[in-house]
Amino acid sequence: MEANPAEALVGLLALVHCLRAGEIRRLRLDDVLPDGRLRVGRTTIDLSPPVAVALSRYRAWREEWYGGPSTYLLVSRQSRLHDRPVSAAWFTENLLEGVSVAALRQTAIQRLIQGTSTDGLQLAVYARLSLDASGVYMSAFSRPDLWPPSSAR
Repeated sequence: MEANPAEALVGLLALVHCLRAGEIRRLRLDDVLPDGRLRVGRTTIDLSPPVAVALSRYRAWREEWYGGPSTYLLVSRQSRLHDRPVSAAWFTENLLEGVSVAALRQTAIQRLIQGTSTDGLQLAVYARLSLDASGVYMSAFSRPDLWPPSSAR
């Protein structure tokens, strides 16, 4: 059985691109750009191929099953008749079997630190973290050798 299209998209956005629940909630249809790109706030990200496929699948599902006025990318039964984002509770009540987007995002950050030679600056840029937060993650996930960046040591 295939995953729910919204669940697959939300999970991959958090796991692959380290998006926060609030960032995902606020995505609008016009934030989906051509050529596999997505505008997140003031940043544009290049979607990985699996995320681009999940987004395409979700948009096809949304077009088939949803015809309301919302300009937000994600819709729910409660938000379908209004132009407002899905509720924050929607993520934990209806998706990902109770696993929070924050937990998925933290897992992605941990894997970036432990599985690659990502340094603190790269982590800060990729995950849209402050340098202080990046340093906390680097220390927490046992990569103090890569923080602070070599130019600042």
